[in-house]
Amino acid sequence: MDLSRFDAGGIEVEETIFRLDEMLERVIDGLRPDAESKTLRIQVSGPQCSVCSDRLLVERVLSNLLTNAIRYTNEGSITVTTTAISGSTIEVSIAYTGIGIASEDQERVFDDYAQLHNPARSREKGAGLGLAIIERIDKLLGLDLRMHSTLGVGSEFVFRLPLSDHSAAGPAPLPEEEYTEGYPDLRVWVIEDDPDVAEAFEEQLKSWGCSVFMAKNRTEIECESEKTGVWPDVIFIDDMLPDGEQGLDIAKLLIQHLDQDRIIVLTGNVDRKRQSEIQDSGFRLVVKPAHPDLLRQIIVSIGKQG
Repeated sequence: MDLSRFDAGGIEVEETIFRLDEMLERVIDGLRPDAESKTLRIQVSGPQCSVCSDRLLVERVLSNLLTNAIRYTNEGSITVTTTAISGSTIEVSIAYTGIGIASEDQERVFDDYAQLHNPARSREKGAGLGLAIIERIDKLLGLDLRMHSTLGVGSEFVFRLPLSDHSAAGPAPLPEEEYTEGYPDLRVWVIEDDPDVAEAFEEQLKSWGCSVFMAKNRTEIECESEKTGVWPDVIFIDDMLPDGEQGLDIAKLLIQHLDQDRIIVLTGNVDRKRQSEIQDSGFRLVVKPAHPDLLRQIIVSIGKQG
């Protein structure tokens, strides 16, 4: 059914921005029991980064490749490596010490129902559609999928994904002495309506010693300012809020209370036109999910300003 949908053009690409390292961790955790049952080691290395692609299709590629790696490796290890090869592209490599594929058979592995190492068609070894589906996803997303394999040695599958504009595989970590412990009273306000995102944001900021106030809309921050008689040192505002409220509009109103460089607009919107609109307004834009080191750099820079 999946193959038919791909071939009939029934699969639509929905680009979003998501953390690749977190997706890898989740997929590997789900497959780890299968690897451990064969005493296989799974090693992962690479930077924290956000990519812009179809979340479900990329996860399908990772899941299918790692499932194959476990299925066709009897001993040794599986190595997953992500490498930023430019400021806009990251390369994903899944290599394993499996049985390998002879050079004359390598083109066939992407054929529908191909199972080179399952001549008896044992159902426990799948239906031979994993790589066929990956090939179709490769064509949809332009992953530049490549395979390297040596019979009796192992195989490697490599593909590429576009980094989100503001990821660049994560900013360089700050030296430990420049952590935010020097700014324990820094007032940080956040307007975020998603409860899970808000909770994670609040925990992260408090771990850096910040004084945090969380709000869901403009009314709540205005009430907080009226009650306390102060405005924050820095405020993070989600651009997409309930009831049609937009963070950029709130940011423009707050200029009368805060310097513009202390107002940070967050967005998970992949619409480049909207992102440009925010940046052209003079506000700093951070694309969600926000990299912790980037947030930390913002907090430190504001703290140094006093």
